Amino acid sequence: MYASMLYPTGGTEAIRTALAIINNQQYRRENILATAVIDRTNAELLALQSQKIQQQQVDIDKRQEFITEQNRIYQNQKSVLNVLVVSLVLAVVFGGISIIVIKSNWEKNKHLEIQNGEILSQQKQIVEMNSQIQQAAEIKNNFFTNISHEFKTPLTLILAPIEDLEIRKDLAEDIKEQLSRVKRSAKKLQRLVSDLIDIHRINKAKIKLQVSAVPIDPFIQQVINSFKPLLKKAEYPSVTSIRVCSKRSGSTNI
Repeated sequence: MYASMLYPTGGTEAIRTALAIINNQQYRRENILATAVIDRTNAELLALQSQKIQQQQVDIDKRQEFITEQNRIYQNQKSVLNVLVVSLVLAVVFGGISIIVIKSNWEKNKHLEIQNGEILSQQKQIVEMNSQIQQAAEIKNNFFTNISHEFKTPLTLILAPIEDLEIRKDLAEDIKEQLSRVKRSAKKLQRLVSDLIDIHRINKAKIKLQVSAVPIDPFIQQVINSFKPLLKKAEYPSVTSIRVCSKRSGSTNI
């Protein structure tokens, strides 16, 4: 038994019109849909066309999935490429900074080497100057030591006859007093010469200073007695005495 049917071919227009009505959009009120008559003469042809259309739709879906997958791979590769580009840019920037830092450190090291050379040269000059100063000081000390030794000989020759004269009994008291003053002065010179020699020994750390308290009154008395002859020859003959004051013995008239 065979039958015929009307097949509307404008399904797309009907669906579009329905969506417009649902969404409250403008639409055409009069839509003429084309139809086709299907009977036994064209049913197989339409079935083949429908199958072909379904196969093409399946191919289109596969191609769409392939395009989606390729797009995803492209996006991933694009992200990786962006990361690589950023990394390369950062590497170039850090490389440039490293080159600048290395160059700056090299210039600083070179400048420090120059300064170090100058400092070593100055230290060498200072050492040489210190050596020259020490040599000059040694020459000076040797000079004073030799001069001091040279002074001791004439002083010894002066003291010897004075001591011989002091033991004579036929000398007047004023002569003996003058000889005593001369002897004290010569002894003082002899002690000063010995002090100069001791200073040289102290500089060489051969002896150590020993500080001790000494009475000052006899020293002052000795100095005044040494200058008595000069007082007699001074321009003030009315001055006949000198008052010496000390904390121990009070005052003394000379």
